[in-house]
Amino acid sequence: MTGPAMLVRKMLPLLRRSGGRVVNVTSVSARHPVPFFGPYGASKAALEALSAALRIELRKYRVDVVLLEPGDAPDRTPLCGRQARYHEEMRAGLTAEEEAAFGGHFGRCSSAICSMFDHDVVAGSSKVIISDAGFYRTLTSALTDSRPRAEYFNHSRLKRLKGWLKEALTPEEVLAREKLDMIPVPKYVEGPTSR
Repeated sequence: MTGPAMLVRKMLPLLRRSGGRVVNVTSVSARHPVPFFGPYGASKAALEALSAALRIELRKYRVDVVLLEPGDAPDRTPLCGRQARYHEEMRAGLTAEEEAAFGGHFGRCSSAICSMFDHDVVAGSSKVIISDAGFYRTLTSALTDSRPRAEYFNHSRLKRLKGWLKEALTPEEVLAREKLDMIPVPKYVEGPTSR
C-alpha cells in the first residue's frame, strides 16, 4: 500500500495539471481474505480505503481515482506463482517455539494453497500473457472511459450481486466454514502430529 501512496504523491503535480487518472489494482481478498494471505488481503483493503479518500480529495483537481479488480487473471502470473517461495521465507523466519507450535500445519497449508497456482510462470519469461479477454476489456475501460466509475470488476454484475447478498445474509461463521471448504487447508491437529 505504501508504494501506490508514494507514487500518487510524486505524480500529483502532473496529475493535477493534466486532470489525469489513478488506477489502483485491488483484489477480492480485500473483502474476502483467505488463510495465510491475511497481509495481502489487508494491504488490498488499505489500498481500497486510500483510493476512496483520494477520490474525494482529488476531485477538485479533476483527477479520477478508480479501482480495478482483475478477477482470477493474476492466478496465472508470477504474483501467485511465487507464493511457494514466499511461504518458504516466512517459515524460515519462524522462531523455534512458533515452528514447534504450528510449523507443520503451516507447511501443509502452504503446500495445499500453493498447489492452486501455476508455478511455471515463475521459471519462464517475465512476460506473461493473460488469456482472459474480459480482463483486457475491463482494464481498457478503467484506463479510457471518459466518465470513469469508481470501481471496475472483471466479473459480471450478477456474480457481484450474488456475492454481496450471500455475504449480507449469511452468518460469519458459516462463511468462514465455506471458505475453508473451498480452499484445501488441512485441519489443524494439535500435538506431536502437527509437526
